[in-house]
Amino acid sequence: MAYLVYTFSGVFADGSDSSLVRSTKNGRIALFRQKLLFTAAASFLIALPFCGIDAVFILRNLDLPDAAAPLISLEIFKGSSVSLSLRGLWILSDVFRITAAVLLSLLCAAIGALIKHKFYALAAAFSLAFLPELLFLFGIRPAAYFSFANVFHRADWLLMGSSLRVFGDWGYVVLLFSVSFLTAFVLIAFAKKECDKC
Repeated sequence: MAYLVYTFSGVFADGSDSSLVRSTKNGRIALFRQKLLFTAAASFLIALPFCGIDAVFILRNLDLPDAAAPLISLEIFKGSSVSLSLRGLWILSDVFRITAAVLLSLLCAAIGALIKHKFYALAAAFSLAFLPELLFLFGIRPAAYFSFANVFHRADWLLMGSSLRVFGDWGYVVLLFSVSFLTAFVLIAFAKKECDKC
């Protein structure tokens, strides 16, 4: 997560664009779109190997039951109402991780586009990514529901959803991704508007 925040919060910051490309409105808009596409594609390609490394580590070091076994066969999921297999949880967790990585990167890029100063953009992006987790560690329990970190763990998103009791066991993921998509859309729209003014 820290690598994504550090890398993509500075994509738009400090006017690193070529002045020739930014001299026309079409050039600014095309460059803006290209940077967003680059951010989404690069964060996807960064997240993919991490999922693979995690899979290799888990398969080698943990003694798991059959992949087709129901999720409730593990003690930790006894209270869950989700009818997934262990394989289904694994695949869904990787899809959520990759989606969260792309969303977090787009949010960081949009923050950088709005703030335009690398240091302040980095500080704001790190706050977005890590402040909820830090508040949770200091005892403010509800802050955990705003943390991207829970999606990057294999089972935390499902356990958080079970404790939230909204939309069944899917509540945490539904709320986090809905708010993140909406926030990313609004930030990107504002950033595009600022880009048009440049």
